Amino acid sequence: MPYEFITRIAQVSAQEWADLWQSDYPFIQHGFLSALEDSHATCTASGWQPYHLLIRNTQQQLTAAMVLFIKSHSYGEYVFDWSWADAYQQHGIDYYPKLVNAIPFTPATGPRFAAIDTRAQAELLTVLQAHLKESTFSGFHSLFPNSQHNTALINASYTSSSQRALLQTSSQKETLEQGLQDLVRQRLGCQFHWFNNDYNHFDDFLASFSSRKRKNIKKERAKVLEHNVRITTTQGSALQPKDWAEFYELYKRTYLKRSGHTGYLSAECFALMGQALPEQTLLIRAYAQDTDENSQPQSPTQHPIAAALYFYDSHTLYGRYWGAIAELDGLHFECCYYRGIEFAIEQGLQRFDPGAQGEHKIARGFTPVLTQSYHYLRHREFSHAMTHFLKEEAQHIENYCQDARKNLPFKEDSVLQKPDCLINLHA
Repeated sequence: MPYEFITRIAQVSAQEWADLWQSDYPFIQHGFLSALEDSHATCTASGWQPYHLLIRNTQQQLTAAMVLFIKSHSYGEYVFDWSWADAYQQHGIDYYPKLVNAIPFTPATGPRFAAIDTRAQAELLTVLQAHLKESTFSGFHSLFPNSQHNTALINASYTSSSQRALLQTSSQKETLEQGLQDLVRQRLGCQFHWFNNDYNHFDDFLASFSSRKRKNIKKERAKVLEHNVRITTTQGSALQPKDWAEFYELYKRTYLKRSGHTGYLSAECFALMGQALPEQTLLIRAYAQDTDENSQPQSPTQHPIAAALYFYDSHTLYGRYWGAIAELDGLHFECCYYRGIEFAIEQGLQRFDPGAQGEHKIARGFTPVLTQSYHYLRHREFSHAMTHFLKEEAQHIENYCQDARKNLPFKEDSVLQKPDCLINLHA
């Protein structure tokens, strides 16, 4: 079975890639991955070295693919394994490089590999298994895969075929435990997502809140109007290079203030993303307006004071990046949440994923749901320790998700999406 690991997405044609994936999930698009590479957001120097796996048949048709990166650190993943890396270091073992199946800087659930059929998928995982045995990677990590990948990943055993056969026929506990240590393990996380219950407008959404909670949202939105700001919603096809440059300045300044560095992405990267996905990007911007009645109308060249960048597909809106030079009460919530909800309702989108973390989203109607990642460590002792850790952590995460749902603002008779609506749970 012909296969190769490619170090640039340009080594496979955009058409071949699109034909295989058959998905409008924005972060798997050839152009999105190209934008990251061409702007050097993903490269050896950044610690995100592209290493995508391609499988072809004897006619050289692309039959399966997996997005892969060689990582020399754990930044930009949003599934935190720093303690694992520290444990390796304390025992004089290298945790890096590791092999990661993920979308860089993007904790948004979606497809992570594609195949034309189950046979091609099996071939993909077989090649991956063999490569991990031959390489020096400490392990393999699949971050935020969708539920369609669950069965393949949880059943992927990095053992020989003879060992797998033994596991299927032997009842010896010792042999079984030995084999289970080689399985990929599921790890749970919790995010807060908005779901569209056939709303026609924002007031329909608010009508699902209890009276007091509904009033809180209305007051919060009213505060933004008191600042006398004008908010615009612009889809990507209408954005010009200067718009992307302005957004980057806001993004950069916000990152500098919060973390002391300018962020993972450059001005070039945002511009290239805009070019690659003009029909899947959305920019919501806030402009300060002059309160002097005698002043001239607002200049069309005035720069925004805040902006939120979204991506979307036929089903989901993804809130990704925020930047601001003014901290006005309620402005972040208005641009990053409420205007996003309005857009999702207008477009008939079913879900709004506003990004990782943020318990403050619960009071604004974002439901706690479980996310997942999958992990395999080659080192047997560490793999065994990881298995126990993940079992205990999973129980904590599930309890937290259930408890957080008790704080939702919805009326008591509201029907909620199940906690595992994005994934499948595994024992």
